[in-house]
Amino acid sequence: MSNDGDVSGYHSIPGPNSKYGGDIWVFKTDKSGNLLWQRCLGGTYDDFARNIFPTTDDGFMIVGKTGSNDGDVSGNNNYGTGYGIYDVWFAKIDSVGNLLWQYCYGGRDDEMIYRGVIQKSDWDYILAIGTTTYNWRCYSDGNPWPDVRIAELYDSTVGVKETHPEIEALVRVYPNPAKETIKLKFTNKGLLSNALISIFDINGKLLLTTKPKSLITTINTDKLKSGLYFMKIRSKYGIVTKKIIIR
Repeated sequence: MSNDGDVSGYHSIPGPNSKYGGDIWVFKTDKSGNLLWQRCLGGTYDDFARNIFPTTDDGFMIVGKTGSNDGDVSGNNNYGTGYGIYDVWFAKIDSVGNLLWQYCYGGRDDEMIYRGVIQKSDWDYILAIGTTTYNWRCYSDGNPWPDVRIAELYDSTVGVKETHPEIEALVRVYPNPAKETIKLKFTNKGLLSNALISIFDINGKLLLTTKPKSLITTINTDKLKSGLYFMKIRSKYGIVTKKIIIR
């Protein structure tokens, strides 16, 4: 519950007697113990990390639970139903701690997770969850103790194929990660005929469409929040889908 010294970005009121709760604190040090970067993840209320897994894009998946529905957290399925009521929380960060996306999993009552998470692959996880959600339980006889729910969660957004090998060289997208602008470089003018560029968020919402006007086309991305997006480039050769990160 600190917000001084090595810690910054805490989402609630710091101090040992805070009535709200703690954030998840993730940090990296070098071999000598010097702090390289740090990040507080969470919202106003209690947020706990139970597992952290490396991913092949040099980032990390953090799995824990959250009682918040603000700050970094959105989509809590039981927020406001009572103190100490949690969802399971997934938080994907990049190699320097920036939050790329997050996801709450749970029902209308309390979900808890201890060490029951297995990483099957980069984006495929098996979880053993304690649940008191009524319609998830095996028995609904008023027993206050949780039942165990086994779930497999797969992040379909990162499972999207980016390019087919036969058309991979037709267009290059850079820089990636990007900030205020991103560029597309096409291999020949024939690709520009009836081509369309679209950018979607991780929920599939269309945010931007434009047509390329030259072999090197610049797209303004300064209005996009930091996170993961998908760019689809349609041409007469087919559709290329690229994952892009905005910082």
